[in-house]
Amino acid sequence: MNWKGQNVAIVRSKRKKTASIMIERDGSISVLVPENMKENLITEILDSKEYSIIKNQTLWHIANDGKETRPFVNGQTFMFKGQNYTLILKDDAAAEIEFINDTFLLNSSVKDFRVVFEQFYKEECKKFLSERYEVYKDKIPVCPKKIKVRQMSTRWGSCTPSGNININWNCIMAPQFVFDYILVHELVHLKYHRHNDDFWQTVGFIVPDYESAKDWLMRNGVKMKI
Repeated sequence: MNWKGQNVAIVRSKRKKTASIMIERDGSISVLVPENMKENLITEILDSKEYSIIKNQTLWHIANDGKETRPFVNGQTFMFKGQNYTLILKDDAAAEIEFINDTFLLNSSVKDFRVVFEQFYKEECKKFLSERYEVYKDKIPVCPKKIKVRQMSTRWGSCTPSGNININWNCIMAPQFVFDYILVHELVHLKYHRHNDDFWQTVGFIVPDYESAKDWLMRNGVKMKI
């Protein structure tokens, strides 16, 4: 739907009781609403939250001033678990890509550097996700059916109506405390679908520094790209 000149994505859900407004990673607006909520009521809700929406979009635009383009050349740095590490291109590298001694070694004969880097991040994210879930699984009130690493264009993670958890592979670029927050955030949504007091109290009990993680994502999330 169109709201004040902006395209707003409407996502309807049988389990939703109230509307939730989100500013996505690309700065767009999404509204998660009950299945049968009428569009005129959605417009009224957006109107009532106009100040908050504009404020959060402004913060998004400020953060995006830090967007970086990273060419695949010797000496360039790439994020991995919260730190930047140097890339070295080698003609005789043993594998297409390796992470050794805090350095990315990339075989210069690779046809598509971006594809190889993405695959590295996806595999590392799967391993790290499995490790971190083991830390938190006994603290979560509901167990997920499946946990997957996915390509997600606008979100760091998601919790599906069927009880699955999806984590964006880009999250492996974040520090551990941020990765943990993203994981716990989605796991808690298995019980509390809305961002209400019960939801945030549960998140805060499991990861007390979640506000720091949210702040880190706001300031650095735009850099978590290749």
